Amino acid sequence: MRLSLSVPDALWLRACEACPATPPSRLVQAALEHLLVDADAGYVAGPPAGAGERLRRLERRLRGEARTAYEEGYQTGLDLADVLEWWALERLAAFEWRAENLALVGWSDPVLDELRSHLGESGWPEARRLAEELAQGRTGDVRRAATFVTGLLAALRDCAADVSLPAG
Repeated sequence: MRLSLSVPDALWLRACEACPATPPSRLVQAALEHLLVDADAGYVAGPPAGAGERLRRLERRLRGEARTAYEEGYQTGLDLADVLEWWALERLAAFEWRAENLALVGWSDPVLDELRSHLGESGWPEARRLAEELAQGRTGDVRRAATFVTGLLAALRDCAADVSLPAG
């Protein structure tokens, strides 16, 4: 079924940032599936009694891991900003700084070749792992690095945000 939907910009941006590698239609499908699971469950949603402390401990651990991945990605993005040429940043900007947009155009895009080259030489282990996955093309699985990539692209976006070409 094909639908036309209206979603508030802020809500859509939050959803895309939470799941950066998920295509828009899959994101909406997952939200609908989640809604139906809660509606059809026949029980009150939420953790069972006594699970609160364990849940908080797991949440802290996972949040810490995600924060570390994002920060390492951001640092890697700053490292890349030191060596990438302007054309690569323009290309990433054209893809709205989103990894899933890059993947849609194909894994042979010149900017991905440039990223692979620099990531493979990075001092960050996650950057080198990402380079290995990107080198595999469509068979590579970059989903595990989604938070890292979000940080990386955010740093590059932040570096390019205040740069404009002089009027000529």
